[in-house]
Amino acid sequence: MTNPTPALPTSRHFQLAQVAEGIYAAISIDGTGSMSNAGIIDLGEATLIFDTFATPQAARDLRAAAELLCGHTIAYVINSHRDGDHWWGNQVFLPAATIIATGKTHASLLRNKNMSKEKMQASIENDIQDLEARLAQEQNAHKRHAQANEIATRREILAAMPTFEKAMPTLTFEQQLTLHGSQRTAELLTYGGGHTESDMFLYLPDDGVLFLGDLLFVRTHPWVGAGNPEEWRRILQQIERSNFTVVVPGHGPLGEKSDLALLRRYLASLAALAEECMSKDLPLEEATKTSLPAPFDEWEGADTFDDNMEFFYSRGK
Repeated sequence: MTNPTPALPTSRHFQLAQVAEGIYAAISIDGTGSMSNAGIIDLGEATLIFDTFATPQAARDLRAAAELLCGHTIAYVINSHRDGDHWWGNQVFLPAATIIATGKTHASLLRNKNMSKEKMQASIENDIQDLEARLAQEQNAHKRHAQANEIATRREILAAMPTFEKAMPTLTFEQQLTLHGSQRTAELLTYGGGHTESDMFLYLPDDGVLFLGDLLFVRTHPWVGAGNPEEWRRILQQIERSNFTVVVPGHGPLGEKSDLALLRRYLASLAALAEECMSKDLPLEEATKTSLPAPFDEWEGADTFDDNMEFFYSRGK
């Protein structure tokens, strides 16, 4: 008689999924302060964490889960890119862990290093006020749901401000960094910038697993406002040549290789729709009332669609 598989640790911030032996995806639960997905990887003698959520509260649960599952020191923390929802939990893993990012991501974080907690708090409070005002006027059920989750998440971040500390990467690389463990090899790679000016991903070649950060959103509208959609599509196409079967996105549920092609199609469809609206001289307010074809019209995060249309409109001027 075989022993039952032990239950995975639980958290109100995320749901764990075992994608291979010693590899776990931490899938964000909306409105709880995690805000993005993360990963736990057992290298053999040490543990690697991929991204650290948007709050120390969520990161503490991630650390506890990693220590319980792997039983090793958390030696490495990976920050896939500059957005705070992927690294504001870094402080929880110090001083033991080395925090790793690309050189361009590190430079981007340094430019904002001296922003005071008072300014961060004021910015978050303003975001909450803006979102509440939009929610009060919004009629679309999908957008109301997304806005409510955004408000709850920002309140979680606001609650963390008194004890929040910026923990910066201390090790950087330009194209590839390989970590060798007795259990597996982990390849940290960047093909440039699509979602931001520099996007790093994690490839576990022996397991056929990818952690893509915000290079991939699964069944969720991606935010394109700080990116280069054409370059993003090129990067995804390049990644598709890798040998993998499971992919952990920055947002949304676990995916597979076909989800990369689907996101490329989303980006192309979004650009085409914005161009069509502009060619008809539709004002932005009217353009945000249009919709993408299936299956994109049913994706989560519908409020992000408005931001994406605004981005393409600003580029088209």
